[in-house]
Amino acid sequence: MSGPRTTPQTGESGINVAGGEWRGCTAPKKRRTDGNPGLVQTGERGGETTTRNNNGGSTAEREVGTRKIKEEADEEVVVQEEEYYDAEEGEDKEFPDEDESGDGFSDSFSDPGDPEGLFELLKKCSAEGDQLRMPPIAYMNRDSAGAELSWKFRSAPDVKPEPLRFNPARPAGPALDTSASWTPLSVFHLFCSASVISKVVENTNKNGARQRETGLRKKWTEITVQDLYMFLIAVVHTSVVKLHDHIDYWRKGWPFGFQFPGDAISRNNFELIRTTLSLCDPEEDDENEAKKGTPEYDKLFKIQPFYCELVGACKAYFQPHSNICVYERKAAKKQLKCGYRLFALADSSTGYTWNLHIDTGKALDTRGQAAVRNLLPVSVLGSGYTLYTDSLFSSPRLFTELLDQNIGCCGVISKHHSEFPQNARSDFSASPTRGDIRWLRKGKLMFAKWIDIREVAMCSTVHEAFTGQVIKRPVEEGEGWISKQFSCPDAVADFNRHMVGNDCEFSFCMPCTRVKCWERVLFYHLLDLAVVNSFILYKEVMKGKGQVKGLTQKDFRVMLCKEIYKFAKGCDPDARAAAAAPAADVLCMPVYYVPGNATAGRKTCKLCHTTTPIYCQKCLIPLCVKSVKNCFKEWHELEKSGKK
Repeated sequence: MSGPRTTPQTGESGINVAGGEWRGCTAPKKRRTDGNPGLVQTGERGGETTTRNNNGGSTAEREVGTRKIKEEADEEVVVQEEEYYDAEEGEDKEFPDEDESGDGFSDSFSDPGDPEGLFELLKKCSAEGDQLRMPPIAYMNRDSAGAELSWKFRSAPDVKPEPLRFNPARPAGPALDTSASWTPLSVFHLFCSASVISKVVENTNKNGARQRETGLRKKWTEITVQDLYMFLIAVVHTSVVKLHDHIDYWRKGWPFGFQFPGDAISRNNFELIRTTLSLCDPEEDDENEAKKGTPEYDKLFKIQPFYCELVGACKAYFQPHSNICVYERKAAKKQLKCGYRLFALADSSTGYTWNLHIDTGKALDTRGQAAVRNLLPVSVLGSGYTLYTDSLFSSPRLFTELLDQNIGCCGVISKHHSEFPQNARSDFSASPTRGDIRWLRKGKLMFAKWIDIREVAMCSTVHEAFTGQVIKRPVEEGEGWISKQFSCPDAVADFNRHMVGNDCEFSFCMPCTRVKCWERVLFYHLLDLAVVNSFILYKEVMKGKGQVKGLTQKDFRVMLCKEIYKFAKGCDPDARAAAAAPAADVLCMPVYYVPGNATAGRKTCKLCHTTTPIYCQKCLIPLCVKSVKNCFKEWHELEKSGKK
């Protein structure tokens, strides 16, 4: 025996030999021989070859046995790789039988004296530093029964899962008294009640008074409930008539000259409410901020009064139908700087948002799978639903858990997901064609891959793999574009049909995109959500009565603005607009705001921006008439020339 006697697990100084950590070794190496189990370890140390053989034998015999083992292993790797790529090109070939360990090598290569096995030995670095390639078969997934997973073609038969029994907690649809007379305002008050409006007015006045005391604001005039209603309809109006800047809504010159919202609320009053709006009590907010860093701290306290009542109303007045979806709502064009994200559960057939969850960005258990659990209370919602999700929420483990609760799932999933089958046999070729499909089943889960513009991966517990469904896509052909049909999995077709996402939203142009405070951005978004749900609920109720045909969301918002104006002002805006409109025979003449008084009722001149008590009786624009400057004449001359 050459060299000192050591155990197979440690070297001379207790260093781990199994990992190849030899002191002074230039290229650690580990070998095992078939038929010569006494050969444990070889290596080069200080230019001298060191070999330990517990059973004796010449060095030449040992080298021949080692070289023979290496050649046989290399031949086995080449054979398996050739069969793997033949199967990938579409030839239905079977892989060689594997041993029970699943490492892809036959029992003839095993050695009971070495627990690591031949595969672990071959993937070590050789003396020259070369890497032996692992056969792809070693990476293949297996199902719970231990069988290899293999992608199947679209023509392969599949078993359709048993349909779920739909058992909602309440009858699907609006939970309202359909015999009552509902108006857009009465439905809107279900989500934004008069008590919430009064509370917001009270908190805004407290916030304005505090800003005046601290010097942040020079003056403050308390607002009323009527002022807040006028502010709300001005905000809703900006979603119907969109301009570049919200100041343009109060401009009187051409091409603007909007009568509304100028006759409902002044620009100064609008800016006053917009910059001091507060949903919570400022004193209670200070107490909550003092708890920052403790478990009692509420990150959403600034919007809690409105947010809690809105979410409760969304759940109370509607029951979703059998298909629902979870998606992320966009509160603004860009992600909020505070990191908050909004996740919503919506009814797929109507787009009604049934539940809303605001992720504060710190707690890890509110992202992805846990966000779905927060949005989907089975005890309140019921069972038998089919849930559609995007890749942010899709997870095979989550789908399996929900299926045990009688809720089916279907969603887009990343092909790099840790639970998605990787490197299964019969995958796509190097250059697949559009419309190609591969699918497989792993227990109750159906995984499908489909080639569109890019590769799309799906996971479902309720769909059959492929039943002949097609989808239309524009394709460039020659000098133009034509529409072609491509085959697609059933999960893709139903996902496109039931995943509503942000398509149902009617976002504001102003002022949420110009507000820096996150609580006010979320307030405008929640107000938009209340209007959208009011429209859907009103349309569903009226549809049952057969009274609404072709009602659009734009028409509903106009109707809502009129009713809020009439409710707050006590008069019809159409009648007031007709009374305020100048008669056709009225001429452009300068008149005083207060007849007989040349100093009262002064306003800023539209041209020279000095105060004047005179205005044009037809244009209703303040214009000064002085001995040194006649703004009245200059303004009308510019208007005739088209410069105003």
